[in-house]
Amino acid sequence: GVWSWWLDMISGNIASHSRLLNSPEQLEHVKDQYELAAIVESITAEQANEKADKAEEKKKVAEAKAKKKAADAQQFQEDRAKLFDSLKEVASKGLEHVSELTNPKMKQLLTYFFDPSSERISGMNKAELKAELEQRWVEVEPLLGTP
Repeated sequence: GVWSWWLDMISGNIASHSRLLNSPEQLEHVKDQYELAAIVESITAEQANEKADKAEEKKKVAEAKAKKKAADAQQFQEDRAKLFDSLKEVASKGLEHVSELTNPKMKQLLTYFFDPSSERISGMNKAELKAELEQRWVEVEPLLGTP
């Protein structure tokens, strides 16, 4: 009766729909979608790996920089301790004597005896060194007991 007609219609629709879903074109389309998803995932994973590698490299560079900075600071303090007394003796002779020193000796005075706040001491000429020494002399003159 009525139900058999209804069941025939539903089973026919299912068979028709099944043929449509399982067609070679549809299967090829599904295969292409899976391949595309795999490619996108591969690219995403590769980018994540590159990002992690760059972050690791950046961290290593920062650590190396920090170690070098600490080592340089330690070396500076050691050099300063070695030279300080002899530079104090030179400075105690007065500004007139100091301004007649050689450029390397004036650079040592500015770097190790005075506070080395000027980063460009190494590039200064004699006139600039004298001017810098005169400017900073006020800092140490009371400590040296010079006129």
